[in-house]
Amino acid sequence: MRRVIICTSCSHQLGHLSMSCGHCGQSYRDRHVAASLAFFGGVVGMHRAYMRSWTTAGLYLAASLAALLVEPKGLALIAACSLVEGLIFLSMKEPMWRRSHRRAKPAA
Repeated sequence: MRRVIICTSCSHQLGHLSMSCGHCGQSYRDRHVAASLAFFGGVVGMHRAYMRSWTTAGLYLAASLAALLVEPKGLALIAACSLVEGLIFLSMKEPMWRRSHRRAKPAA
């Protein structure tokens, strides 16, 4: 059964796969998607781009490119950091995630 998600800004119902409210434009992110991106694309900062943290995403990408050019073993450290972030995303309880990232809440 799908959960109904309500926008915290305008209280309108959001679609199950919506990334933002069609009524007020408030955006939100899913922690499972962010964790999946951290696991599979974290080396280049895909999870941070999804979270709209552009500076951190750029730093991940720059560090990955620098590691490829200078020391390829450095990619292991970057991959470890993104895996840890993915695990942190998954271990967060939903209320904490909503407070810090999502900005939308499931309907009661």
